[in-house]
Amino acid sequence: MTTIVRVALLALFASWCGSIGQNTEAASLRTGVAVLQDRTIKGAEVKAKVRTGKYPKDQPFAPSLMWWGAPESGRSGTVVVALEIQIGAEQVPVPVSAIIGLTNPTDVSLRRGEGDIEIVIKGGDASTSYTAVLVIKDGYLRRRRVVLGAFPKESWEETTYSYNTSER
Repeated sequence: MTTIVRVALLALFASWCGSIGQNTEAASLRTGVAVLQDRTIKGAEVKAKVRTGKYPKDQPFAPSLMWWGAPESGRSGTVVVALEIQIGAEQVPVPVSAIIGLTNPTDVSLRRGEGDIEIVIKGGDASTSYTAVLVIKDGYLRRRRVVLGAFPKESWEETTYSYNTSER
């Protein structure tokens, strides 16, 4: 009996070690809402909620603007409309620019990476596919990088965020 327990503990430990630095929680955005939970490397609980919605027909749409994941001709079907992140008891402030332009999202995941935690949103289809990585560090969104799947070295954008942290 103790041999079985030891083998089970070793298997559990090996799977835990193998997941460090990889996607630890993932969900589909096809239903309109994805709720994720994980822990930072420091052990703080992370909760993230991503909501999508239809692009409103009464809103102006300019095909000349770049919409990540939008078809080359025509409107996007869905867009990311909200992102809520909580680490421990603290709500992470999320600028609108962190989610604007992310259309036809399909999947979202949390992973441990550059910061305390990263939110990865994938969307689009075939030539319009993209990956957006939002880096959360020290309780703030620090960076957003969106990369086109077909040409990751040639077509990307990156935004860096800075805050007056003395007021928090």
